[in-house]
Order: sequence, then structure tokens, then C-alpha cells
Amino acid sequence: MSQRTSIRRRLATWLVAALASAGAIFGLAAPASAAPQDYCDSGTACVWDDPSYNTNGNYGALLWFEFYVGNMSNYNYRGTSITAGNTADSWYNNGNSSTACFYDHAYYEPRSTRKCLERGTGDGNIANQAGLIQNVTWDPNSAKFI
Repeated sequence: MSQRTSIRRRLATWLVAALASAGAIFGLAAPASAAPQDYCDSGTACVWDDPSYNTNGNYGALLWFEFYVGNMSNYNYRGTSITAGNTADSWYNNGNSSTACFYDHAYYEPRSTRKCLERGTGDGNIANQAGLIQNVTWDPNSAKFI
């Protein structure tokens, strides 16, 4: 075997190993999770049906508001037929300066339970014991900036 053939085989072996390693690294890597501010426009607050800022696996399927939403039951998550009233498990405030508050009753009734998020904050699962909003047993039906 000539030296040239030996070098070619080593290079070919190295190349195959490098490609296999790259495939293993990139093929088995977990998908990147979406940042809520990538989908919730600046100046708005947004809610999603499911934990981790998505609705049925779609990060863009959200309900957003700029000032308030009096009755979420009147709206569906973007691109779906799923009503937003009393279903949102992920909340994010991408407002410019205000606190966003979420209420368990429509039109912010005085008897409503209220939870608020400061600007630039969110909670990807309001029902768990982690995050800014913990152990909430209700989903919002109205929201507004205060």
C-alpha cells in the first residue's frame, strides 16, 4: 500500500467519523424552546393554552392584548378554534412599561382573583410550584395593563 493511499484512507475514515459525530450531536439534540418574546410583540401581553408558551405545539397560537381584553371567552388563540377564556396556562408581559394583570372573571369584576406580571416577565406554567405565578387553580378570563 502506498503512502498516498494510506493518507487517503485515514482522511476518509476521519471524515466519516466526523460526519457521524456531527449527526449524532445535531440529530439527538433537544429542540430549542421558544422564547415568549419572540412571539409576543413588544407592547403587548400574551397568553397560550398550554404550558411552555404554546398552544397544541404552536408558539404563534396565542391571544395578545395591547391595553386590555375584557372577556377572553370572545376570542380564540391565533390560527385555532380554541377559545382563550379560562384556558391559558402560559402568560407573558412584553409590555413597554406597565404591569399586566390577569383576572379569573370577565371584565375584571371586583370579586375576581388577580395575578400580575411585571414588564418583561412571564410564567410558562402557572399551575406548578415554580416561576412567578405558583399553584394557580384558575385560568384567566380577562386581563389589562395597570
